[in-house]
Amino acid sequence: MRRKFFSIVLVLILLMGATACGRDLYVYDNPCFRTECRDSGRRTRQFFTDNETERFFCQRCVDNCFFCSQSAVRHFTNMMDSLTFVCQDCYDERF
Repeated sequence: MRRKFFSIVLVLILLMGATACGRDLYVYDNPCFRTECRDSGRRTRQFFTDNETERFFCQRCVDNCFFCSQSAVRHFTNMMDSLTFVCQDCYDERF
């Protein structure tokens, strides 16, 4: 009986862990911070700038480099208190 109970508890823990890992970070509630994406209806993700200002960006803005068409792997807060997503090459050129 005890072994059966522990098996059920283990299965429940594994199921809860599996569903938490598949959680989607992008939501439809808030528009993208960038004006060219704002009314597109894309899902957005929450970020915070260095000044702790809340900003929402769509997946296209997060995945693509702001300066070129490569994949963005880094981000930084610019002088307008907004996040800029960049590839490694563009990041190395500017910093």
